[in-house]
Amino acid sequence: MVGGPFPRARDAAVPSPLSAAGELRVSWSWHDLAGGLVAWSFENPGSQPKTGLLLRNGYYFGNAFWPVYLAHPSFRTRWATALAPLVDQGVGANAAPLGLVEFPAGRRIVAFLFTLAARSTWSILEGGFSSAQPPQGAGIVPVDLRRAGDFCIGYDPAQVTAWDQQTGTRLGGTSPNPSTVVTVEVAPTGAAPFVQLYPDPIAVGRC
Repeated sequence: MVGGPFPRARDAAVPSPLSAAGELRVSWSWHDLAGGLVAWSFENPGSQPKTGLLLRNGYYFGNAFWPVYLAHPSFRTRWATALAPLVDQGVGANAAPLGLVEFPAGRRIVAFLFTLAARSTWSILEGGFSSAQPPQGAGIVPVDLRRAGDFCIGYDPAQVTAWDQQTGTRLGGTSPNPSTVVTVEVAPTGAAPFVQLYPDPIAVGRC
């Protein structure tokens, strides 16, 4: 997947790594430095399943290019319908589901949800980095399930344009836009920065 440093996140605050006893932990290593690929490694040292968001380089993993990820089967991306622990198929094949994140005042974004079983590890690849622009400020924002059901979710076409410009491709985004989606909505369990790269229209209920 492509992510990495993102121009719209340059002014966003980069937090210190977030961690707490019993919560998810994350670290990264170069998987292919020449290709800009890093491997994110998640660990749940606790005795209960945990779900979190990956916040790095000032924004949440998945928020920038989710319409492209969903539109193309090669990314193996889907909407989460429950907070089910991720199955490890190997770092090169692993993919996380997308869900909605609700922040105070009803502000919502789309992001990847990382759910790990107790005492387990799991990893995923992300591209778009370089030795000059490596991952920064990486941390986990723990979340709890808020609700599951129908949502009307749309996206700003500029997200797809940004993908094309960064990758030199013309893959296109998911259709129709907006569309009714059955998925889950989570909320941070504590204070967490609200970062929205694009004004994606999201509402509870069918379109």
